[in-house]
Amino acid sequence: MSRNTLNITASNIYDSDITDSITHNNLLNRLLTVDQKKVDSNLILSDVRLLNATLQQSTGIKKIGIITSVTHRILVSILSAKDNNFDYILIRPDSNIEEIRRVIDVLSIDTFVCDKDHIQIMNQLQWEHNKFDLYICLDEENIYKVEDNHRREMMNPILWEYISRKGKNPIEASGWYSSFTGNVLTNEDINEYLQNTYSRLASYIDINVDVLEVGCASGLTLSKIAPLVKTYSAIDISPSMVKKSKELASLKGINNVSIKKLAAHEIHKLDKTNFNIIILNSVAQYFPGYNYFRDVLFKCINKIDVSGIVFIGDVMNLALKDKLISDLLAFRNVNKSNNFTKVDFSKELFYSKEFFYDILIENPNIEDINIFDRDFRVNNELNLYRYDVVVKVNKSSQKRQRKKTKKQVGIKLSF
Repeated sequence: MSRNTLNITASNIYDSDITDSITHNNLLNRLLTVDQKKVDSNLILSDVRLLNATLQQSTGIKKIGIITSVTHRILVSILSAKDNNFDYILIRPDSNIEEIRRVIDVLSIDTFVCDKDHIQIMNQLQWEHNKFDLYICLDEENIYKVEDNHRREMMNPILWEYISRKGKNPIEASGWYSSFTGNVLTNEDINEYLQNTYSRLASYIDINVDVLEVGCASGLTLSKIAPLVKTYSAIDISPSMVKKSKELASLKGINNVSIKKLAAHEIHKLDKTNFNIIILNSVAQYFPGYNYFRDVLFKCINKIDVSGIVFIGDVMNLALKDKLISDLLAFRNVNKSNNFTKVDFSKELFYSKEFFYDILIENPNIEDINIFDRDFRVNNELNLYRYDVVVKVNKSSQKRQRKKTKKQVGIKLSF
C-alpha cells in the first residue's frame, strides 16, 4: 500500500469557516493545499491520537486556545478538539501577551496548545487567570528547560551597575525606591525589611551554619546575617554591587564573607555544595519568567546540604497586583504634582502563592513550603503587597502526595 501524502502550506487559516459538520477528510482538504512540502497524513492522524490521549488525562476542559505557527500543529490541534467535542479558538502566533490576555478574559479559555516559543507567556498567563488550568506544548517534552528569553531587562548587569554607581548610600545603591513617591526608602523602611528577614531565619541560624545569598546587591542583608553564622557566601550580577558589598562588610568588621560576580542561574559554578541556608531576598521579581525561577531554585536546592532551607524574601504577590496598581493610580490622582509614581510593572514578575505549592510537588527534595504574610509596623509597599517563602529541603525525606493547581505538559509531535 502506498503512503498517503498531502501537500502542506502555511497559508492563513485564521478566517476559515470551520464548522462541526466538517469531517476529518474535508478538514484536511480545506487546510492543506498544494505547496512545496509533503507531509504524510498518517503522521497527522497519529499525532491527533497522541494529543487526544494527552487531553483526555485532564478533566473539565471546555475551550482550547490554539497558538502555533506550524500548520501541521494547527491541523492536529483542530482535529483533536473536534474529536473531543471541545470548543476552540485559533490565536495568531505573533500575538503579544496583552492580546492573548484579552482573548482569555473574553472567551474564558481554560486550556492552550502551543509551541515552546510561547511557554514563557503561557506560564505567566496561567497564574494570572484562575480558569486557565492546562497548557500542552506540542514541540518540547521537557518544558521546564525552555529558557525564558523575553522580559530580561531586569537581569541586565548594565542596569544594576548604573543603579549601584549612582547610589550615594547602601539603600540607594541597592535600588530601594518607593513606587508611590519615587523617593529613596527610609532607614526605618529598610531596617524593618532587614528585621523581617532575620525573624524568618532566626530559628535556623547559629554559629555553625553556612549561608549563601543570591543577589546580594550592596550588602544590606549580608550585614545583618553574616555576623551570626559560620560562613557567608554571596553572589551578584553587578561588579559594582560586589565591590560595595565587600566594602560594607569591611566597614562593619565582618570577615567571614566571600562575594563573587555571578548571575543567579550560575550558582552551580560555586565549588561549595553544603550550604545550610540560601537566601534570595527581593530578587525573584526581577527574574524573566517562572522557568528561570524554577531553574534557580532547583540549583539552590542542589547546593543545600542533606537538609536546610531556601528563603525567598519580599515576593511580589500576584493576588494583590491589581490592588497595588489601583492604590498607585489613586495616589497619583491625589498627588498630581508628583511625576514619579510607578504604575507599569510589566518588567517585574509577580507570584501566586499556589505556584510555590506546585513547586513542592515537582521537586522530591522539598519537604515543605511555608508562606508568610508580613507582620509590620511600617506602612509601606514592602509590607502591604508582598510575602515571604521558606522552602524546607530534606533530601532523605519521603515525598508527600498533592495535586497541582496548574498543569503543564510537553509532547513531541512529528512536525
